Amino acid sequence: MLVCGGAAAAARRIRLRPAACLARGVASRANAQVEEREEGVLTREFIYASLYAKETGYFTTEQREVLHAPAQGIDFGNLWGAGEYRNVVAQLYKESPEAWLTPVEVFAPHYSQALARYMLNSPFFRREQLEIFEIGGGSGSNALHILDYLQQQAPDVYAKTKYTLIEISPVMAERQRRRVVAAHPQQCAVLNQDILTFADTHAPVNSQCFFLALEVLDNLPHDKVALQNGKWCETVVQMQQQQGETLLREATRPVKD
Repeated sequence: MLVCGGAAAAARRIRLRPAACLARGVASRANAQVEEREEGVLTREFIYASLYAKETGYFTTEQREVLHAPAQGIDFGNLWGAGEYRNVVAQLYKESPEAWLTPVEVFAPHYSQALARYMLNSPFFRREQLEIFEIGGGSGSNALHILDYLQQQAPDVYAKTKYTLIEISPVMAERQRRRVVAAHPQQCAVLNQDILTFADTHAPVNSQCFFLALEVLDNLPHDKVALQNGKWCETVVQMQQQQGETLLREATRPVKD
């Protein structure tokens, strides 16, 4: 089991984003599974049903483009300080109120260029070929900026680069094809697939490669455990009726799994 933030933290994370209505939608997707099991469902099962399950998952069923990729990057050199920075970011959110931003978009293209420079200078990089895998690439901004940088600053490496985006969201996968594959057709490919089942249909990768997972680890299904009175307990999500309203709540029980 992995000790981590749990389902409540995942829900809080989503509620902090501008589109609060999305949080309610994510939670409601898992209601049926919780309702079917009186004892509740494990934290990892709730997160998976809410975010990734084929029929109910937020990332697999959401038809809107929930990641905002600003057309123009922030001109950090002309900002007067933290206050102006916050105002600029707030304005970016207003441009697309149903979407949210990640550091890749906020600090574009510098964030991705730093990653590209790291890979070029890494002792793990073999100059025969640069192979990159990225999961959860969202709007494709990171891949686009990395490939743009390689094309401009290291054309010899760019010519031998293979960049594979593995994306569970059909909407995001299509957006990545429009933005990244269209700009770098010889270097980039997009696979609309769950990384957890990738090995079932693809041969093992035995060559040197880089694996990028930005803003992914904290969204993966995981268990939440706690030490209570000297005994390990696991967290489950249960359904509760309160004043005529159906609520989801966390509960703990002795570890069974």
